[in-house]
Amino acid sequence: MILVDNLFNLRKAAPAAFFGTLLFVAGCQGPENALYFEGEAQATTFHITVYGDARVEATDIQRWLADYNHVASPWDSTSLISALNGPDVVAPDHPYLCEMLKIGRELYRMTDGALDPTLGPVIEAWGFGVGPATLNPQDTAGLHEVMKSVGDTTWWFQLAHDCTGHSSMKMYL
Repeated sequence: MILVDNLFNLRKAAPAAFFGTLLFVAGCQGPENALYFEGEAQATTFHITVYGDARVEATDIQRWLADYNHVASPWDSTSLISALNGPDVVAPDHPYLCEMLKIGRELYRMTDGALDPTLGPVIEAWGFGVGPATLNPQDTAGLHEVMKSVGDTTWWFQLAHDCTGHSSMKMYL
């Protein structure tokens, strides 16, 4: 055989054969350990596939999503983010809310203010929040009036700075 006659070729062929066999065997493994979950959250649908030995139940995912929606859903008038965008003062004591505030502050900085966390009144007026639209998109005078309450990020960033929550959900930019 030609590989046996040439020691250099044998040294090159052995690792290639090993990794080729490893890939073949790994590729033959079916997704028998895969768990599939789907549902609705944040006004959309989700599909989750968990591979490996993870011990995840559908109730775990639903519980996490319900907790996250309680914090972050702009479509839930009782959520913490809705309260934060409302007239009441909210203490950011929830880890997810603290994480969102800090991420928002960083995105504001990275985009030179293009992502403005104070746009809540405009979003609500155009009907993308909890209630129906109260402002016609062509109403520039009305938009200018709503914009008077937008842009002062001082208090918002102070909340982000004061957060002490220890989030299990980490996002890195």
